[in-house]
This record gives sequence, C-alpha cells and structure tokens, in this order.
Amino acid sequence: MESLTTNSEEILDLQTKMVKREEYLQRLKKIDHEIETRKNHPPEKPKEGNDFRSLGDCLKNATNALRRASADCDQWRLNLLAILETTHRNLMDLQDKQSPILQEAAKVLSVLEESLKVVLDDQTTLFEQAIQSLARLDMRCQDRLRASAEESNKVERDAKRTRRGKIRYRN
Repeated sequence: MESLTTNSEEILDLQTKMVKREEYLQRLKKIDHEIETRKNHPPEKPKEGNDFRSLGDCLKNATNALRRASADCDQWRLNLLAILETTHRNLMDLQDKQSPILQEAAKVLSVLEESLKVVLDDQTTLFEQAIQSLARLDMRCQDRLRASAEESNKVERDAKRTRRGKIRYRN
C-alpha cells in the first residue's frame, strides 16, 4: 500500500508537470518571437569578423551540448520506459489476476507509464526546438561572417586599386 501511495503521489506530480507543458510552450514561443524580432532588427555589426567566428563557435558548442543532452535523455527515457513496462508485465503475469490490489497496482503503473510518455515526448520536442533555434542563429551568424568577409575583401580590393592608381599617376 505504501508503494502504491508513493506511486500515486508521483503520478499526481507528473500530471502537475503536464499542466506546465503549455506554460513551457508559451515561453518557447516568446523566445522564438524574440529571436525573430532580433533577426529583423539586428544589432550593430561588430568591427571584426573574429567576433562572428567566436560567436559561431559558441553557438556550435551550445548546439552540440544540447544534442548530447538530448541523446542522454533519450537513452534514459528508453531505459525508464522499459523498466516500467517490465514491472507492469510482471504484475500482469501473476497468477492471482483477480486481486483488486493487483489490478489497482497495474492501473497505477499503466497511468504512470502513459503520463511519462507524454512528459518525455514534450522534453524531446523542447530539445529539438532549442537545437533548431540555435541552428538558425548559427546560420545567421555564418551569413554575417560571409558578408563581413566580403566587405573586408572589397575594402582591400578598393585599397589596392587606389594604390595602383596613385602609382600610375606618379609615373
């Protein structure tokens, strides 16, 4: 009974977390909106392309860290669900299937398993969305790095032309 009570409390906690799912999605939408706003009104260009390179490296590191964390969570998720499924199956394999306690225990595990699937699917979605957002930011950073490099090359070519013109003018 103590185990069932503990499991019931955990289920209630997980159901509370599921309610927070919408809140998390709203926060993510706000972050995406802020990203889009900043994309449309970018800050002033840094003076050097190195700033973009280091920013790009930071974004790639952050993306890779999220991918590793997501993979770790996916592995944990699979292990957890396998344990719950095995435990549920073991309960169902007992000979006294007519026992109300056994039926209630099986129901508790079933509800827990289904609730966790929803929560863990949300977790996976949040990781995927964050990784995609970082990838978009990295693409913007790379675009700016290319534009900065093109601008630097143009200034350099113009400076060379100006020097050549001055040399020809002197002769």
